[in-house]
Amino acid sequence: MTGLKLGDRGESVKFLQQKLQTLELFSGNVDGIFGPKTEAAVKAFQKNMGLSADGIVGKETEDNFEGVMRSPKPGPTLRLGSKGDEVKSLQETLKKVGYDPGAIDGVFGPKTEAAVKAVQQKNHMVVDGVVGTWTWRKLVFLTFLF
Repeated sequence: MTGLKLGDRGESVKFLQQKLQTLELFSGNVDGIFGPKTEAAVKAFQKNMGLSADGIVGKETEDNFEGVMRSPKPGPTLRLGSKGDEVKSLQETLKKVGYDPGAIDGVFGPKTEAAVKAVQQKNHMVVDGVVGTWTWRKLVFLTFLF
């Protein structure tokens, strides 16, 4: 994967796009074409990892991909309508890092979804209101800042 950049094509680009989708940074078609959407997703990943956001998959970016992909997922996938202790934990985390999820009641309602979308928007992620792998990782990272 090392050296991939805007304009490249092939199976390596497809693999990269799949990784970016898994991390909730890429919502385009997995077509093997390193276009502007793929470049933007790589830059968002680099920025989130504290790397130089040049949009090129160099050794450091690839190493960070591998580390993130190997690390365990911090929590279950949650979305509008989810209920339970995991949602309550999410709501507490959102509140701790400065977002208003509404009542801390374990119900993933519209206010919790809006708070999740605000986190995703601010952090250049796919804004879908779903808390999956990358959104959990970002929230866990943000808790260290507060």
